[in-house]
Amino acid sequence: MTVIAVVGPTATGKTALSLALAHALDGEVVNADSMQLYRGMDVGTAKLRPDEREGVAHHVLDIWDVTQPASVAEYQRLARAAIDDVSARGRVALLVGGSGLYVRAVLEEFEFPGTDPDLRADLEADLAAHGPAALHARLRDRDPVAAARILPTNGRRIVRALEVIAITGGPFTAELPDPTPHYDAVQIGVDRDTADLDERIEQRVDAMWAAGRPATHLINNAAGNFISRTQDLSSRAFHAIADIVFHGTFQTTQAVGKRWIAAKSGGAVVSIIVTWVRTGAPFVVPSAMSKAGIDAMTKSLAIEWGRYGIRLNAIAPGTIPTEGMLARLRPGEADPMADQAKRNPMGRVGTAEDIGNLAAFLLGPIWINGETIALDGGQWLTGGSGFQDYLDWGDAEWAAARERIRARNDADKAQRG
Repeated sequence: MTVIAVVGPTATGKTALSLALAHALDGEVVNADSMQLYRGMDVGTAKLRPDEREGVAHHVLDIWDVTQPASVAEYQRLARAAIDDVSARGRVALLVGGSGLYVRAVLEEFEFPGTDPDLRADLEADLAAHGPAALHARLRDRDPVAAARILPTNGRRIVRALEVIAITGGPFTAELPDPTPHYDAVQIGVDRDTADLDERIEQRVDAMWAAGRPATHLINNAAGNFISRTQDLSSRAFHAIADIVFHGTFQTTQAVGKRWIAAKSGGAVVSIIVTWVRTGAPFVVPSAMSKAGIDAMTKSLAIEWGRYGIRLNAIAPGTIPTEGMLARLRPGEADPMADQAKRNPMGRVGTAEDIGNLAAFLLGPIWINGETIALDGGQWLTGGSGFQDYLDWGDAEWAAARERIRARNDADKAQRG
């Protein structure tokens, strides 16, 4: 039995290729897009309606309510059961999607320890009562290696680590395992050049409107950050950031905005940028330039499109950590979260809830237009971009940082398949 996996970025043609392969190979599709697992998440994910599937059976779609947290372990169980069923009937299983961790969880030997509902409830009660920092300290006592790899604000993952340690009596594995195949598999990566991808995004947005499923709000959250001395940047590295952050954000905003104008429907756009647009920032010049362009786009289109009932605002977050972000912007620091919190006037870093609450407010029917709101506890007022400490680095420190960032990028590429 050989599984065929079709992977790649949004709008590159994975769906069309999977349907063609299914017809040619007598195959059935098993979904590996994490957002298409949710019922009702149809428009932004370009989920095929039953009448668009060309008679090809699709599995592992619409399995969770949007209020249910995603579970890679549960997805793995359902996807492998679907693949085994397809293969048992003599057909070819096509694993299709852009969620790299989910693809790896199916194709490779990933083991997920069980759960204990009572223990989980107790830990979640502790989290609610005392906060993630207290539980992270507990984790540091029981498994220092896992604690070093899990952000102190990631309460859900800290709870899971403590649960696994209690159930198994062993350490929690906080990193992905080395690849060991579970199935024989052929992986097909799909990609396109920028101009072609722009046209396909335009077509995808057009199809949303044609299908009677127009967008009413847009959140631009294109991110591409890593530290580098500007003299060390290659042209390819600069364009990688500019294409993702600047070009992609404009292309999507224009595609949606012009349809709102034609339909006279109005709409709201929120773009996530950075406080560096106000201060400048050494060692992150491509990102700072690209985000500054989005800031200018927000102000400019607020004037131009306001008469059409379209509002554009932006959020400039401070440190709201993710593990990938810290690995690229603070490579090698033992406890970057604590260091950033010490520098903040409010004594903490931000959370996903902070940015979610503000984004929801800005997407509502409010009389705010063309604003970029700093969400950083006032830190940008105290010292600018926050990377001045790198001015003291020499060649050796920059070489070490490049190696750490390259290792993180390689790990992320492996997760994406």
